[in-house]
Amino acid sequence: MPPPPPEVRAPRGQWSLIYLACCVLAVLVMALLYWFSSRFNVRMGA
Repeated sequence: MPPPPPEVRAPRGQWSLIYLACCVLAVLVMALLYWFSSRFNVRMGA
């Protein structure tokens, strides 16, 4: 009987870079939304 084929796994370093890029992108989007909301703060009503 032949041995089972080895599992193909993604390198762990690549996943950490993708995770880091997603976190940085999320922080940038939150900062941009904060800047827009503070810059264009329109008071409604009286």
